[in-house]
Amino acid sequence: MNLQPAPASQHMRNLHRGMAWLAAGGAVVAGTWCLRTISTPYVLGTACLVAGLYAIVVGVERILSGYRLGRVVEDPRERGRVRAGAAAGLALAVVVAAACAGAWYYRAPYWLAVKQVNAGHAAAGILKAIAQRHAARMEAGPTSLEALESWKESAARGLPLRPELAAALEGATYLKTHGSGALKDRAGSDARFFGLCLEWMGLYARVEREMRDRSMEQPPDDWTDLQNDIVRRIQAPDAASQDT
Repeated sequence: MNLQPAPASQHMRNLHRGMAWLAAGGAVVAGTWCLRTISTPYVLGTACLVAGLYAIVVGVERILSGYRLGRVVEDPRERGRVRAGAAAGLALAVVVAAACAGAWYYRAPYWLAVKQVNAGHAAAGILKAIAQRHAARMEAGPTSLEALESWKESAARGLPLRPELAAALEGATYLKTHGSGALKDRAGSDARFFGLCLEWMGLYARVEREMRDRSMEQPPDDWTDLQNDIVRRIQAPDAASQDT
């Protein structure tokens, strides 16, 4: 490796350009994390992050190159300037890292809420399939024992969805509180929808508990009444979704 002293200006230019690249890349990454929303095209957001990270890598490489070339110069004053420039570059790197981390942590609750709501809609799709299967059985005129078995199976399949639906309600509530415009309106509808889904989970919990605690010959009428009331409210015009 050739470590011959470079011209006095070359290593300093490398240091200055490296810091410029580093600052620009950090601004792009932090800005993208702060401003990116679910309406931002995925390709655009990803391209901005990649470009920012590339600029950061280039900046770090140029700072290191400038320091490596400048530390072997013969002039002590020049070496001092190189060390000072490298120290400034290191400080800038710390600031950029802190800014990017701060932007990520600032937006992490938003993206977690979006993930929770999406998972909740997936769980609601499963709940829809369970409800449709149960409704088809009831419409077929089952015996009392068959009806009880259908309720038991529906509750057993539906209750594992409760954690996803509860998390989705939390996510929708966060977006309703911190969002704006169309996102806020949709989040408000989602919060209502997932609240009703949790009422459905409460019904299934009751079905499971009552079937475990006492002997039954046929399902109580209020099970169906409660389920129909939940379905009616979900399908109301201001409901968040028609998925169930």
